[in-house]
Amino acid sequence: MKTCRNGHAHSQRRCPECQREYNKKWYSEHPDYHSKWRAEHRETTRAADKRWRASNREDKRRHKRLYYWRHRDACLDKAHQWHVKNRERSNERKNAWQRAHPLNRLIREHRRRARKASVPVVPYTPEQLTRIEMFQRGCCAYCLRRRTLTIDHVRPISLGGHNAVYNIVLACQSCNSTKRDKLHQPQIQHPLLAPT
Repeated sequence: MKTCRNGHAHSQRRCPECQREYNKKWYSEHPDYHSKWRAEHRETTRAADKRWRASNREDKRRHKRLYYWRHRDACLDKAHQWHVKNRERSNERKNAWQRAHPLNRLIREHRRRARKASVPVVPYTPEQLTRIEMFQRGCCAYCLRRRTLTIDHVRPISLGGHNAVYNIVLACQSCNSTKRDKLHQPQIQHPLLAPT
């Protein structure tokens, strides 16, 4: 162990404590050093940032999530302010996302309805819906015809049915509307479907 001239004990070439103090003092005297340097070397810093993000994608994601939960109110407030200022752009982005992810949109709608009705919500993914569609061979679970399919709860949410993958079949709009909030066993039952 060595001792520096300020009396700090250390085992490195330079005293970390003294170096920290020196750096703090230097940066307080030159506050715009970093911003100037980044402005002069914009392309270099962008390339370095891009490389770092590519190699530390999971760390970045984890850090963002952690930051969000620690500063949730501030983040939500900032997002709301941005949305108010850029309403048209925000709506365009939302509509584009919904067009690109129709299953996610449906899942969100059903999750919202279930929460509103105070029934249990068991999260499920678009991949699980795709598997149900493959199991049903693209046919409606009730009339067995190939049509555009919608999500249907075998035990309706209004009757206390869960918003979960084991309570879901895919049905055409006509059958789904006809069934409404009645209990009706589908002709195709996928293996996850719970008996009613």
